[in-house]
Amino acid sequence: MTTCASADNKRMIEQSGEELLKLNEQVVRQVPNLPSEGKVQLKAKVYPQSDDTYRIEILESKVTEKPKDVTPGILDSSLLMMQQ
Repeated sequence: MTTCASADNKRMIEQSGEELLKLNEQVVRQVPNLPSEGKVQLKAKVYPQSDDTYRIEILESKVTEKPKDVTPGILDSSLLMMQQ
């Protein structure tokens, strides 16, 4: 009986994890001006609805865009050439 119960618990945990990932995606999609790369910090209230969906209220959001990748060697050498 223990093996069966632990298998059921594992399945429930995996299902809950999948639901949380889907919910996270829904919340993040609501953030305006979402960068293609960066970091999003959110504080939200989530209200389950009777039709198995959620109403999401974002309370706070902070979006930090990842800086563009610049190769220092190329940039530095061009600046030196311009200064000479």
